Amino acid sequence: MIEKTWPLFVFILIEVSVPLFFSSCKSEPPVSETPINIVANGSQVETKSTGTGLSAEIRMLVELGSPSSLQRALDIIRSRDLDNSDYGRAMGAAAIIIIKKLYPDNAINLPLADPPQMHNYARIIRDLEREAYTPPLSTSTDYLEYVLPFLAFLNPATPLGRLDSALLDLENATKFSSTSVLDPLFRAIIYDRQGQKERAMELYRQALSRAQDCYPASIGLAQLYIGRKEYQAALDIYADLSVRFPDQLLIKKEL
Repeated sequence: MIEKTWPLFVFILIEVSVPLFFSSCKSEPPVSETPINIVANGSQVETKSTGTGLSAEIRMLVELGSPSSLQRALDIIRSRDLDNSDYGRAMGAAAIIIIKKLYPDNAINLPLADPPQMHNYARIIRDLEREAYTPPLSTSTDYLEYVLPFLAFLNPATPLGRLDSALLDLENATKFSSTSVLDPLFRAIIYDRQGQKERAMELYRQALSRAQDCYPASIGLAQLYIGRKEYQAALDIYADLSVRFPDQLLIKKEL
């Protein structure tokens, strides 16, 4: 009896198991990467861990150029382990050199600026450390290549004749950013030194309208008020700065 029923049993077993085997071999659809949400300055940006969204977020913060935005960019670079990537090193170097030159009291414990050696920022940073100006390439569309070189001219002793080419580059920089504090602040400094006080005042105010913590613009504006003998307006600015930035030596020197 067993011998007669055995072929039938094998046939049924094959009929059932073969379809199950092939159905289990079907490929599963690819699993998409879970987006990472980054929150900065109150706005939420959806991006992947190292995608263009994150790169754009870092660049936006560095180009804004305020103390808080630069620190935020450095925090993102560190938290996402981008310190050793070419992009992370380039943007980190730009943020660090801006802080060290423009907001020196914020530079405590910051590492050296270390961009990739073949990057344009490396050449700019090497030159500005010796107060040499590196003009951007005529084909450049990188906002930072237009504004970083001016850091070489922050020294008030810079001859006025050297500022004209920098002013033209800063005006061209406005084509690539309408939110940064850097180009209005730097243009204000140039106009201030050239004696065009009204134009300088307008640009200091523009910088502050983009970032209230850009305290070099506040200091420049206060000095212009003193020059106009509007002492109360200057005093109000310094009083506000002393409350908001009590540890800034640059501000204490002005008081």
